[in-house]
Amino acid sequence: MVLSDKGEILLIGRYPPLLMFPHDADMLTVLLGFNRRGAKHAVVFDEEMKLRGMLSLRDVVDLLGGGERWKRLVVEERGGDLYRALVELKASDLMVEDTPYVVVGETRLDQVVEMMMDHKLGALPVVTKELRVVGMISERHISELIIDTTMYVSVKEIMSSPVVTAELSTSVKRIQEMMTEKRIRRIPLLDSLGSLAGIVTMRDVIRYYAAETTLTKIKEGRVEEAYREQAKNIGSHRLATINENRDVSQAVRVMRAHGVGCLPVLDNEGRLAGIITERDILTKLPKRVGVERFVDTLRHRIFIGRVFF
Repeated sequence: MVLSDKGEILLIGRYPPLLMFPHDADMLTVLLGFNRRGAKHAVVFDEEMKLRGMLSLRDVVDLLGGGERWKRLVVEERGGDLYRALVELKASDLMVEDTPYVVVGETRLDQVVEMMMDHKLGALPVVTKELRVVGMISERHISELIIDTTMYVSVKEIMSSPVVTAELSTSVKRIQEMMTEKRIRRIPLLDSLGSLAGIVTMRDVIRYYAAETTLTKIKEGRVEEAYREQAKNIGSHRLATINENRDVSQAVRVMRAHGVGCLPVLDNEGRLAGIITERDILTKLPKRVGVERFVDTLRHRIFIGRVFF
């Protein structure tokens, strides 16, 4: 909880951030930290605890294999030695600098919502006027403020479709390449009949690489062996789903009940039709015809719904 100099209380976010790294932390520490805390974003700070930048799961997955930074920093500069890259590279080498931020006492809730929704930001660090880090607001924190009353917008209106999918036997390396190429965090897995059988997320990829057995392979130079692991062995197979014709408010309720940030969307025949995420709800929903967004700064609630048809 943060008290602003205007007497307003900012009740959203996490103080201090769930995950923070000094700028000189090595990437092995970063990998293990992301896995241990289950975070999607991390703040990078300097010796005075001032904001230096941000790291995301995407930055780490990009380095681990398949991304441009993997090609440059691991393959070209270190001959493919991934473990060497993890211990030599620092958080400051991969962080995103000049990231937007929220200043305690100067940024209102409606401004935070506008920044995150309109600019498709996954997280915003919260800092003092001197840029010292005190907290972080994520898209999960914002989505939790949405009132889940009927929105009169169907899931299929804002879901992502067609969906990028993979087979159960797809290698971890290929999964990473697909995530990097398509800039997605989740890939549904289909069985031999084309039916939904699981899903792999960036968090699953991080968990796999942070496992002792995987790190041992990487340290011993058996990186290709680690890359060949099949997606079905690292993903989730018990999934919460939603029908494409349901109201978006029901998707919000299902996500909250299961503690997830996305839902595979099924058509009336039970086939995969799309995928809906917290970010879709935050960024696509307000752009639908007839939909309005209202931020109640006093009650810290967000109303989004179709008010005319």
